[in-house]
Amino acid sequence: MEETLKQYQYIKVKELPHSEAEISGEVTSLAMKEYFERALQHVSSNVSFPGFRKGHVPQEIVLKRVGEAVILEEAADISLRELYPQIVLDEKLDVVGAPKISVTKLQAGEALGFTVVTAVMPKVSLPSYKRIAKRETEKIKDVAEVVDKEVEETLTLLWKQRNVHETTNGLTSLTTSHPNGFGRLTTGLQTSTNIDEGEKKEDEVAPNLTDEFARSLGAKDMADLREKILVGLRQEKEMKIKEKKQNAILESIIKETKVDLPEALVERELDKMTERLKDEVRHAGFSYEKYLEYAKKTEADLRKDWREGAIRHAMTELVLDHIAEVEKILPSDEEVAKEAQALGARYKDVDEERARAYVKTLLSREKTLRFLEEL
Repeated sequence: MEETLKQYQYIKVKELPHSEAEISGEVTSLAMKEYFERALQHVSSNVSFPGFRKGHVPQEIVLKRVGEAVILEEAADISLRELYPQIVLDEKLDVVGAPKISVTKLQAGEALGFTVVTAVMPKVSLPSYKRIAKRETEKIKDVAEVVDKEVEETLTLLWKQRNVHETTNGLTSLTTSHPNGFGRLTTGLQTSTNIDEGEKKEDEVAPNLTDEFARSLGAKDMADLREKILVGLRQEKEMKIKEKKQNAILESIIKETKVDLPEALVERELDKMTERLKDEVRHAGFSYEKYLEYAKKTEADLRKDWREGAIRHAMTELVLDHIAEVEKILPSDEEVAKEAQALGARYKDVDEERARAYVKTLLSREKTLRFLEEL
């Protein structure tokens, strides 16, 4: 560590608007001498001249042919690429995104002058989030009540789908995404069939709701099927109420939070959204390029469309992370280990340390959201 610290000097950090910081300083002349030798060696291993094989050109010839200025630029690039992370650690900066590095002085035998402009995690001034959470929760009086008519309508829709599409998988493919399968199924049917209440075609056959039909959907009999649908609909309504409360709480806290959001955070969210879309398209068996062609959009169009959502997501994470820090909300080591193991089982090549850090952050945010709901 001591040796690394001696490689740079006169470090100054200046706070800039929009949650950015400017770092200025020098790489010492002694360090630059070492970086120059490394740069010369690197360039020498990648050039070839008449009469010499690639990587076997004497360094003095490389220096003469390529020029000292090129080697100096390579040395500057190597030095700042290696030393920047250490400078950030020394100055205790929480940086975001790629830095903009400028060389201010570059001369053989002398120290290298540089400036770096980088986005940093913004200062967040939270409002009275406990008061806001209680206020927003009290506003929502919704009850997850399911009436018999909804159960019967769902049964009719299930029967029609089974007869129209001659499906045979029933609940089996749905239970992985919902506790009993019926909640998500009924939602999809209600939005896709769009049957008006009381509307019936003359030749429409009344549903034949038998125990055999119930068993084809994984239930023991019609009574069991009705009970499962009732539970599924109630759980779906409870989930919607929960999401409604969460959104109301977060929207109000975000609205009253004071923060100068750096553009780098928004761009990072947009990058994540882009990568998620690429993965989804690839898993669906299409190319990303074909998707854009079909959607008649460019990637720039998509990022523009997503921008408002990216800002909200970045703000949500900032707010939850800062509340978690204030309230000292953290998942247990056992919870992190369990979820990290599950993540590793799904993604075989995931880095273990990165998986644990990701899971820890995610669980912390979930716990913080529950904390706000339960106030």
